[in-house]
Amino acid sequence: MPELPEVETVRRGLEPRLTGRTIEAADIRDGRLTAPRDPLEVSLELGGERVSGMGRRGKYLLFELDSGRTLVAHLRKVGADSLIICGESTSGCVRASTVDAYSYGFHNVVVEECTYDRSLLSHKVNLFDLHHKYADVMHLDEVLEHLAGLAGARTAA
Repeated sequence: MPELPEVETVRRGLEPRLTGRTIEAADIRDGRLTAPRDPLEVSLELGGERVSGMGRRGKYLLFELDSGRTLVAHLRKVGADSLIICGESTSGCVRASTVDAYSYGFHNVVVEECTYDRSLLSHKVNLFDLHHKYADVMHLDEVLEHLAGLAGARTAA
């Protein structure tokens, strides 16, 4: 399970990309999520809804819709299996977040240029250790290239 800083980072990254976008279709595969309402009925109602903003309650992402509805999602429940980790300090929060995420089964990428520590030696030692145990430590240009490739593959599909 992701920790609060990771969930907030995801929220901040998604909000500018989703606000103002329209839901084309929804596929609700677990009827418990809409009970007592029929999931197909709710799916049809969500089509055409516009995302007006995003929030967070604990580890849950909140997708606010123009109609006043709020969709609630948990990273693990929406199929997220990877995290891109940035921040400070490499020997503290970055390390703890990476180890926690790894222990919950996430594939982690730590972006070298987007992390830092109080000393260069501490920074480099922790990146070395994280790379050999818990994450892929990558350069920013490699991460951006990979993400662009994923976006291109989705567009083509």
